[in-house]
Amino acid sequence: MRFRLANSIQITRLKSLIKIGISHINNLNIFSWPIRPCQPIFIQLCQKKKFLSTTTGNPHFFTFKISNGFNTAPFFSRLARGVEEVARKKGAKLMVCSGGHQEELEKAGLDFLINQGCEAIVAHITRMSEAEILRYAAHTPGLVLINRYLPAIANRCVWLDNTRAAEASTHYLLQNGHTRIACVTAKLSIDDKKQRLEGYRAAMASAGITVPADWIISVPFDEEGGELAAEKLLASDQNFTAVVTFNDVMAAGMMRSLHQRNISLPEQLSIVGFDDVVLARYLYPSLTTVHYPIERMARRAANIALLLHAQGEVSPQINMFSADLVIRDSVAQVGKNRGK
Repeated sequence: MRFRLANSIQITRLKSLIKIGISHINNLNIFSWPIRPCQPIFIQLCQKKKFLSTTTGNPHFFTFKISNGFNTAPFFSRLARGVEEVARKKGAKLMVCSGGHQEELEKAGLDFLINQGCEAIVAHITRMSEAEILRYAAHTPGLVLINRYLPAIANRCVWLDNTRAAEASTHYLLQNGHTRIACVTAKLSIDDKKQRLEGYRAAMASAGITVPADWIISVPFDEEGGELAAEKLLASDQNFTAVVTFNDVMAAGMMRSLHQRNISLPEQLSIVGFDDVVLARYLYPSLTTVHYPIERMARRAANIALLLHAQGEVSPQINMFSADLVIRDSVAQVGKNRGK
């Protein structure tokens, strides 16, 4: 197979497209972009990629991670580790990309990775629309979603029952006598947030408690967001005795801020996290949290993606996972040493 070299003008145009973030290079059958001057280069790249893929016989494999802009976030590191275990055993190459919880970056990341020859894909996508994801799924048979469920491609989804997990963590606080329970959630419109809020509200409703709007605090889902949530809690006149948080990292930020203000934990405020990342057990007090089995989920998703790449289909199965509550030291019974 021969590839015609691009001239300098074509290369300059190509570079300008890349600089402004357009990476829809070999998806010309899906996307319509004003790129006709560079189209010959794109077609050559596509043909070359296909040739290399068929001669090596070794599929590329990657996990497409959506985090708060950082691939080093504890939760997403566990996701990547689960995928890497399968990739290593199968002799597949691994590529990692972050979309930063932004739709355009998610699209650009997927396009880039597809252009690199990735054929088995584990995608953690939060902002892209269902219709857009289905277009990618039709174009890439080895695409599997993790932490998101779409009925149209249920066999290619691996997800957590967030609602029941959040309901269980809230019930645990209720069982310990707490009724004024705040919910610190992510300042993002994503399925995880909606489902966990549903679980929190369901548990509170089962105890006959109607949740006022100001009991729900939306902040960035990182350490700084947790610190901001602590400030909001302390400024509130609601006299909360407990709080459920969107993740452990936010809980850690809250705990640091509360310790600095001499708030005794858990005697004055009980806290429950979500994810069970490694730092949860090393906080003071050690954090009661929901164990998110993301590594097992990632391994399942990776194996499905490789099967889809090799066979084109998988047997019908339900890939919904359940979470367990890990009880440590950050929850106290109401009235026990309160105000200490």
